[in-house]
Amino acid sequence: MTPSAHEHTREVYLLFAHEAYYPAPAQEVNTSLVAAASLLHPQVRQPDGARIHDCLTRGRRQGEIVPLSTLTHELDGGARWPEIGDWEAVTADLLQLIRDRQCDGLGLRLSEIARALMCAGPHSEVRAYEPASGGYWVYGPADRSKVLDAVGRQLARAQAEYAPIPGKTRAARAGPSGSVLAVCGQAMAASTSEAEGVSMKSKHPVTAEQIWAALAALGAEPVVDPQVRSEGPREADRLRLLGCLLATAEWEITAATRLSEEGEIEDVLQTSLGWMDRLGEDPGLAVNVLTNRLQRTAMQVSESEGEQSLPGREASFAAAMTALYTLSAQLHADRGDVEATRRALGGAEEALIDILQGVHDLRVAIGDGPRENEGPED
Repeated sequence: MTPSAHEHTREVYLLFAHEAYYPAPAQEVNTSLVAAASLLHPQVRQPDGARIHDCLTRGRRQGEIVPLSTLTHELDGGARWPEIGDWEAVTADLLQLIRDRQCDGLGLRLSEIARALMCAGPHSEVRAYEPASGGYWVYGPADRSKVLDAVGRQLARAQAEYAPIPGKTRAARAGPSGSVLAVCGQAMAASTSEAEGVSMKSKHPVTAEQIWAALAALGAEPVVDPQVRSEGPREADRLRLLGCLLATAEWEITAATRLSEEGEIEDVLQTSLGWMDRLGEDPGLAVNVLTNRLQRTAMQVSESEGEQSLPGREASFAAAMTALYTLSAQLHADRGDVEATRRALGGAEEALIDILQGVHDLRVAIGDGPRENEGPED
């Protein structure tokens, strides 16, 4: 079934060319592929990244790979980019995140022709001069589709080779779509430093072994299949294990919170006081942690078991993003950065519209919308 032009698709990928870099000798990367959700990373220029994410995910097929040039074509040949955002700054931020290993991506070395096709629009042609004959080879949309198919196969191989921690938590790692890049994009491993001069490095960073020991003490360590992995937790699993530890703590907090109105307020307050005891002495650090939490919350509430987006979850996602944008706007305003404040407020306003749209769509879904031929009441 072809998705509606107004529906968001969760598993979509952005493909963009960039200046070549060399992660290893003789290993050139000149094009990168990232999950759409990576555009929402707090270290990506916002709200530009969120606006591009909106354009990228509307009306797409599950698993679709969309070159940046396709977005340019859809935005009236690039004429509407100024109202969406600074794509150059956003892709530069994404590339930096990939190189810093804070965002998973698939690095590609495309040939000169393949790269040119990815930079050209979906209906464009690329001409290559042939010295021997003095003529030109012409490459068009069919050749562009073949390049995208080849990229899709490379993505599938990369996903097939990926080995998450086995056992109980494997399904959570894979997510409903099973896409490694989509989940890594949603993970948002690092939070941006909203307060100037605030370092996000922990004074006493914990190791994967320490996190595993904490999970074991709580009876929540992942079950490992010794035939798949016998060496125990690796440092590469650190964020994954931290997420498991976070879920365990949140589960315990939820279970310990009383359901009565008075008891619930008191218990939530006690939890908040404990949180402030740990982070409250450093306002900048506390804001960064809150920012990261809002980002995770936004992505988690938007997830659904099926492929079709649900209006209540879409509105919940927008509500979390509204909180993130307005918090960011206030912080920028406190620093006197008027332009950054305006950008953040613009993102908040767009998110508010999405909240109202989601609320309206859910009302219509339960039959509360206006009936056909029914006019306004007198």
